[in-house]
Amino acid sequence: METPAQCDARNLIERISREHTLNGAIVGTSLSSQLYAKSTHFLLELIQNADDNTYTCTSPILSFSYKPGSLRIDCNEDGFTAENVEAICSINRSTKSGKTSYGEYIGEKGIGFKSVFKIADVVWISSGEFTFKFDKAKCLGMVTPIWADFPEMTRPGWTSMYLQLSKGYEEETLIHELLTFDTNLLIFLKKIEEINIHVIREGEQVWERKTRKTRSLQGEDQLVVLHAGESTFPYLIRTHVIKDLPNERKRPNWPQTKVLLAFPTAEFPAQPRLSPQNVYAFLPIRNYGLKFLVQGDFLLTASREDIESTLPWNARIRDALAEAFLLSIDHFNKGQMKYTWPYFLPSTPTAACSFFDPAVKSILTQLRESRVLESCAGTMVKASSLKHVPLDLFADREGIPFTMNQHTAASYLSLKYPEWVIEATSSIGVTKLSPREFLEDLNSAIAQDPTAFRTRSPTWHSQLGETLIKLATEPELESLILDMCLIPLHDDNWASARGQSMFFSKDENSLEIPSGIEVLILDPTAESDPVRRKLFTSLGVKAWEASEICSLVLKVHQSSNFDPTTLTRDQLISHAVFLYKASWQPPQAADLWFATMQDERCLGGKLYIPWCNETNSAAAKIFTQLQKQFAVIHNDYLKVFPLDPNWPIWLVNNLGLSMVPRLITPHIDPQPQPTQISDMHENAIVDGGFDTNLSGNQNATDVLDDFDFDSFSAEDVTEADFNFFDSNGADMPSSFNTLPAHTDHTAGVGMMQQRRAVPAGQSEYADAIQTGHAALQDGQRRPMMPEQKEKEQQTPSKGMVPPTLMTQARIQQIWLAQKQGGQQATFAQLTQPGTRKAHKPKEPVDIERQCGVILSNGVPCSRSLICKSHSMGAKRAVRGRSAPYDVLLAAYQKKNQTKQQEAVHLPDSKEASEKAASSAPVGDASTIFALSEEFTFIFRECHTSDVLQLLRDNWQHYSQWIDGAHMQWQAPEFRASSSQLRSSLGACLVQSASGVWPLQETVAPMLDPTLEGELIPAVQIKDPLNPQWALLSHFGVSTKVDIHYYLRCLVAISRHSFSDVNNITYIYEQIQTRYRGNEELIRAAFHEKDIVLIQTRPQDFQTTLTWTNMRECISTASKLDDISRFFRNVNAVLKDVNPSQIAQLLTPLQSIPIFPILDSSREQGFDRLLGVGDTSWFIADNPVIRTSFLGNLPLLALPLEEVHEFDDLFRVLWLGRRRLSKIVSVQAHPNGLVTTDWDYTISMRQKSPFIKA
Repeated sequence: METPAQCDARNLIERISREHTLNGAIVGTSLSSQLYAKSTHFLLELIQNADDNTYTCTSPILSFSYKPGSLRIDCNEDGFTAENVEAICSINRSTKSGKTSYGEYIGEKGIGFKSVFKIADVVWISSGEFTFKFDKAKCLGMVTPIWADFPEMTRPGWTSMYLQLSKGYEEETLIHELLTFDTNLLIFLKKIEEINIHVIREGEQVWERKTRKTRSLQGEDQLVVLHAGESTFPYLIRTHVIKDLPNERKRPNWPQTKVLLAFPTAEFPAQPRLSPQNVYAFLPIRNYGLKFLVQGDFLLTASREDIESTLPWNARIRDALAEAFLLSIDHFNKGQMKYTWPYFLPSTPTAACSFFDPAVKSILTQLRESRVLESCAGTMVKASSLKHVPLDLFADREGIPFTMNQHTAASYLSLKYPEWVIEATSSIGVTKLSPREFLEDLNSAIAQDPTAFRTRSPTWHSQLGETLIKLATEPELESLILDMCLIPLHDDNWASARGQSMFFSKDENSLEIPSGIEVLILDPTAESDPVRRKLFTSLGVKAWEASEICSLVLKVHQSSNFDPTTLTRDQLISHAVFLYKASWQPPQAADLWFATMQDERCLGGKLYIPWCNETNSAAAKIFTQLQKQFAVIHNDYLKVFPLDPNWPIWLVNNLGLSMVPRLITPHIDPQPQPTQISDMHENAIVDGGFDTNLSGNQNATDVLDDFDFDSFSAEDVTEADFNFFDSNGADMPSSFNTLPAHTDHTAGVGMMQQRRAVPAGQSEYADAIQTGHAALQDGQRRPMMPEQKEKEQQTPSKGMVPPTLMTQARIQQIWLAQKQGGQQATFAQLTQPGTRKAHKPKEPVDIERQCGVILSNGVPCSRSLICKSHSMGAKRAVRGRSAPYDVLLAAYQKKNQTKQQEAVHLPDSKEASEKAASSAPVGDASTIFALSEEFTFIFRECHTSDVLQLLRDNWQHYSQWIDGAHMQWQAPEFRASSSQLRSSLGACLVQSASGVWPLQETVAPMLDPTLEGELIPAVQIKDPLNPQWALLSHFGVSTKVDIHYYLRCLVAISRHSFSDVNNITYIYEQIQTRYRGNEELIRAAFHEKDIVLIQTRPQDFQTTLTWTNMRECISTASKLDDISRFFRNVNAVLKDVNPSQIAQLLTPLQSIPIFPILDSSREQGFDRLLGVGDTSWFIADNPVIRTSFLGNLPLLALPLEEVHEFDDLFRVLWLGRRRLSKIVSVQAHPNGLVTTDWDYTISMRQKSPFIKA
């Protein structure tokens, strides 16, 4: 039986149900608009309602229990009243709507309850005397209560709700919300102190979580601790009252409100645990990126899922948040959170806009301008003036920065701030101490108080060393460390490593450092620490070892501020001796200072060492001249080890001295052979022609300007075509086995190059040089100690009778006399008497001797030797350059070389490799070395035969820059320099049988005995039959009997004022026999060079001989008969030649004046010569016309009866239009009394019918 209270409760429910008979559509629309969008948001609404209830118990509890299909909520509140029932059954009514305090009520209870219908169809409620349900399926079921029993056992004194979940509802969503429930909301609930959650899932164990909170006071601060199982989460709560609130319809007449900040804390120095920190409006809204919890009376959107950002009310609370945080920092700096509060600094706003961004910016801006952080000096300063010192990098084992002192403490962030706080301080201006700043502070500390630094414990210095070792790996930082006075010395001083020569302390067996080398020695105690020793080593401190001392000696000598004059001669000698005794091999670029013969100072790379004791030898005479101009080592050096032949050789191979004149400057070694190139055969022939410098990129103008006939190169020298003649003129085959092994300087290219040479067989050191020292044979540079080598004896070569030495002035006198084209003086006339035989006059010239030149029809010319058809005009001055001939010559040589390469293909032979290397194009490559001053000097001051003898005797050394198989793998710059070097040597002036000539314009002597003694440019050399003289071909010397040899001889003879016609005829014959295959070359030579000897008869009828060229072979001195014969021969050739060939052949005649012209009315001879290009002259081709125009027009002077014989010539030269018979009209004019010839008239009348018009 019901109690009266139960009866009243039933009556209330039934009355409410009857009253809800108004329009269902209006009610449904209103209810739908008041429900939240998120289905699980009802949980928060139920928590809100529970916290607003009335409790008389000591510990308010709220529980959620889920099982499949239902959710039960239990709360130990005092129970429903009739007013509460009417509120949840109404549409717009709430029991909390009348409160006007600081927000004691969280929300609107009636509307909050109705949110359960987002997931439930039927809801049962049991509270006190009330037990009823809402059935959403009924009409107005969400607001119309139905009295009904609770479906489960109720808990006395508790209010319970049972939700029957809707069919089709995704229950996993509800389960997820329960499992991830934000228990932090307990912090801001006023009454609820415990929330329990139970989840029962099919086939799984029951999951449950119990969260409760406890409150306490910590000084002025309220501390809330959340307990979840065995874990605790303490929070410090800061409350800030907000006044001056804007008007808000939902908060009418509210004078103030509060904002609460909850900071997670932990026992110092432990780091607080940061779980997602939401913003709350009593219930969680969402995470806005803050590192602390915020509770404020924010007005939310209808879905309660975000703050309504447009309301001034919310903006005022947000701005107050910045005020509350700054006030909290001032409070924390006075308490236990002084060194942890930066952990809660909000991050700088990102690109994504957030409602709280203005507050964050305001907090950070104001903190940057406030003195809120403590320095190591204990003062509160701005964050921007502080540096954080990474203790793991820049502090000792006790955590004290190495650079901490009274000068830096005020700028370092206090060490009391835990490491997990440091990162956050960067947002307000604290910067991390960089390695460079650390080193600068350390350097300042050392400079400001060196005593404090030096008196630190060895352990401290060792720990600092570990840090500096790591930093020294960066070049920029290493440079800073080098400037610090970090290194203790044995004399109790300290020094920096910059620019110092420092060594670790030596032991008893160590060598003494030579005199004049200043070094610093470390403190033995400091260097005994392995860490510090490693640091010192990284800073350049060297071990007391011979190799290190040797490197130091070399470093001192190569220093830019080293003054060798400050050292005595004995000190300099001791330096070289120390290096020698240490068995040390210096680097390839090593250059030491030496004392010279005049006790001056000179680098080894420019110094010479005496090498020859044979006073009459070529080398000795050259050295006598050389030492007048270039530095020679002081004799005291050679007295140090007078019996050791290795000593001077070691100086040459390792320190740059030379025993022979240096060939190039600066010194450049050939590159080593690449591994992919196979080894060349040994003892290969020295091959390669003289470089004409006609590179592929030169245009025709460059060639015409730069090339000279006498500079043409000889053909490649091979064993087959290299010929010498004995004194009887017999061909003497060369012995190429006697040539120097060419691979000695190329095989060693793979190692260190032989940089300097020792002359072969010409010194007291010849034993060691030629027999025992591989360093001079294979190009390696290595120390040679006396105990490492054995002496071997070798008989030195006999000296030769020295030729007369010619001075520079004398050579220049001869050369200038020849070049000026005047009276030519022989070498014998300008040198000392007795040096050569006087020129003997030859037999008289037989001018009636047949010319013998082979004509185009194959018949020899029957005219005299000086026939006008094959001779040239009057003697002129010696011509300079012959550009057209040079072009033909270059093309000829290239064509000839190509033919040779096609005929003989030796891909694997060294000859082929060397030829390919010598002829490889270098394009526009720049040069890297040139001919040295020494060689220029000795060519100028010494006799030619001595210089060339020196070059031959040391060819193994010199040839590495001139020719060889190794050229094929050299850089273009090296090959270009080599080509230029050969040209420079070829341009050097030398003595020859016909005077002073450039070497490249000479020939080898005794090639043709017939010409010996003539004024041919035979270079003066000793033992001319020695096959090793083949090397001269590299410099343009003609070394074999070929077309080049005879052309060169002919050119040389043509430059003299007297000549032996018989020998000239002999040269012509030799050229004629070699005509086939050399047509273009010979034609170019005879057209461009004055090498045609002719007889001239001036008006005084005195026959003279003169030189001219083929271009001017028809001259005003020529006879008309000779010219006519020449034209007939040309005309005859043209009959069998096609038009294109004719045009090519006669092109040179277009601009040459070869046609004899009559201006006067004389019957014989001619007045002048004109060319085809001159259109002023004509051809009188019949007697009448000739008689009419003779003396009135320039007419061709050839006999009238011969003119018709030149029809083909006139045709190809387009001269037919000049025939007067074709361009002259003849008109007859009767004179005297006119009478009619009737007989003739009658005859013509009778014939008129037969005459066609």
